[in-house]
Amino acid sequence: MRVPYPAVSLLSGLISGETGYWMKRAKRRAIFLSLAGVLFLSVWALLVVAGVIWFSRTTDPLTATLAVAGIIAALALLVIAVLMVLERLERRKARVREARSSLYTTAALVALPMIMRSRGLMLLAAAAGGSALLAKALGSDTDDAGSD
Repeated sequence: MRVPYPAVSLLSGLISGETGYWMKRAKRRAIFLSLAGVLFLSVWALLVVAGVIWFSRTTDPLTATLAVAGIIAALALLVIAVLMVLERLERRKARVREARSSLYTTAALVALPMIMRSRGLMLLAAAAGGSALLAKALGSDTDDAGSD
């Protein structure tokens, strides 16, 4: 059975003393994923060599090697450009989220004196706060729903 909330699973494992199992599992996973990464790098290197050999049939080996190196450099620059765009979008979303949070905090601080005077409003604010914390704890992420 898969637990839908990994944090709950981790906490229950810590409470029941299963940390040794989780550590062994994490180590085993890291070792096997590292091995898979090395094998994929080997495959990549062999594909590059095969591409150079294939391309050197039509041109001399130096031109083929330089052409393949240029293609790989262009791909690396493309990956860096995509990463920069994604980070820029993430920073923009973080600024919007921070501004929204700041606005909510300011509104709450302005309304605080009025809420503290009325018992009904204080109970309503406590219920709303509790439900917001519960929704956040259960993974209901509505912050990014309307940000774009």
